[in-house]
Amino acid sequence: MRPRSTGRQFSQLRERVLRRSCSRAERPRGLTLYEVVLAVVILLGAMLVLGQMLSNGSRAALDAQLRSDAILLCRSRLAEIRAGVLPLQSVDNQALPDGDGRWTWSAALTGGPLEELIAITVTVSHSSASGTINHQYSLTQWMQDPAVLADAAAAAETAAAGGSTTVGGGL
Repeated sequence: MRPRSTGRQFSQLRERVLRRSCSRAERPRGLTLYEVVLAVVILLGAMLVLGQMLSNGSRAALDAQLRSDAILLCRSRLAEIRAGVLPLQSVDNQALPDGDGRWTWSAALTGGPLEELIAITVTVSHSSASGTINHQYSLTQWMQDPAVLADAAAAAETAAAGGSTTVGGGL
């Protein structure tokens, strides 16, 4: 047989049940305004940081693209001068036929340590929409002076022509 519950045990049991049900009813079932505001602030901060990273990444990609284009254009102009496609003379801020009209190039010729050497410095610049130069690249290369080579070739021809006449005339 089970012992009968006394009035005192029953009242203690009743108090426990009421405490549990009251504490459940008093607990918040959703989020407080403070928690919502804190979550929104954290979300906005994270979005701000990601936006800044995206901006820095796109700026760096544009800088790298402009630098690569400048190097290629500079090498191309220098090769054209060395090949004789462009005249061997100083040029100042001429537009490059690149499509957007923002690229310009310059060439400077300077004498070298030897009479037969000259230094060719080609500079390519890219201007922004406002007109300020935002990228510039220069390349310098030494080359034999074609005038000295032509003089040497003419002197060799004259010497060869004079020498063959004397040799031919002495026979």
